[in-house]
Amino acid sequence: MSPGQIAESQPSDVPRRPTGGLVLKLALLAITIGVAYSLGYWQNRPSADAEVPVSVPPAGYVGFDPLEIDLGQHPWYTEIPFTATFVNQGAEPISVASVNSSCGCAVLDRASYEDAVVSCGAALELTGTLTVGPIPGEHRKKISVLLSSGAIRTVFLKYVSFNTYASKPRNVQFGEVNLDDDTDDALARVIFTSDTASIVGEPVVDSPWLEVGVHDRGNGETEIAVHVAKRNLPYGKSLGRVTFTTTDRMRPSFTVLAYAQGVSRLRPVPSHVLLRVGQPGEVRFITREGMVARIASVSSDDEGIDVVVDEDGEAVSVTLNVDVLPNAAVVRVTDQRGVRSKFLVSSVRRVCHEIFSDEYGLCRGAFAAPGPGLGEGRHIRGVRICGPANVPRVYAGYAGGWHLFLW
Repeated sequence: MSPGQIAESQPSDVPRRPTGGLVLKLALLAITIGVAYSLGYWQNRPSADAEVPVSVPPAGYVGFDPLEIDLGQHPWYTEIPFTATFVNQGAEPISVASVNSSCGCAVLDRASYEDAVVSCGAALELTGTLTVGPIPGEHRKKISVLLSSGAIRTVFLKYVSFNTYASKPRNVQFGEVNLDDDTDDALARVIFTSDTASIVGEPVVDSPWLEVGVHDRGNGETEIAVHVAKRNLPYGKSLGRVTFTTTDRMRPSFTVLAYAQGVSRLRPVPSHVLLRVGQPGEVRFITREGMVARIASVSSDDEGIDVVVDEDGEAVSVTLNVDVLPNAAVVRVTDQRGVRSKFLVSSVRRVCHEIFSDEYGLCRGAFAAPGPGLGEGRHIRGVRICGPANVPRVYAGYAGGWHLFLW
């Protein structure tokens, strides 16, 4: 068979291998397309110095622009000024009925915006101050405008707050404290941490049953030990506060709350007696079974009070033999079964205050509220009124048809 006959006998559907000229044409076409695409991109790419286009509210838009304002990051208890812009791109003037915020932390002069008219194509700027709270993290607060048409438009204020110091835990829970066992100690720890602030001065404790110690660890941490002085802890639930002064200018002080519940096999009623000179008090004791306990003995180390068990042994009588007790006195009791308990005694005295007295600084002012039919109340000065000592705001009595209050 000749070569020509062999070529004619091959099937016609067998693919033919491209020749060298066709391969070259395809390669040149691919290079041309790539170069054209590159030239088009580099000619039309955005310049590094090009200005970013500013969004313009569309025609007919009525509302805030922008809808969210980012105020950035701020430490707690700082005040941030803000301005929100309300625009009117509508065909008619817009009247503002009222302006409100979603929280008391965002303050605006609302009255100045009420009944304001925003003309077509004009804008109204709402200015105010936002106070950062103590909770860290991202927050969004809402400002709302009520239009006279009844429509409401809103804008959000976004910010991130952070604390300059922290105290953990914020509250101390001692739970039940066994008053019958003096060896069962009640101690808790609070850790104060900060990179910029520190605790200064002595802590202020408002409860005689709380004892506090402060230890600076030197690595940005301060350990606060809170201890229950069982001698002064009464039966039942008690709340104490410890206030610390710091060098932080945003939050110069913080308070730790302590909760404790004194428990005992004998429950005194009342557990804390408040006495005045010449007015004795009486305390009874209840067992866990709900029965009145019979008292075998009673004692106190404080010479400012006299304590005695009554004839039937079911109550303890307490009287003051001094004008003032500097601290709460502790009275210890043992019943006929040998079960022990205690109660506290404090004195209450009445003192006279001169209103607006710069010499003594006893109070800052007073308010006189009239009795029935005597007209409106008024602030008074230059008089002396009496009330319980060490009470910052108190109803002081009724004299000459006037109810007197001092603070």
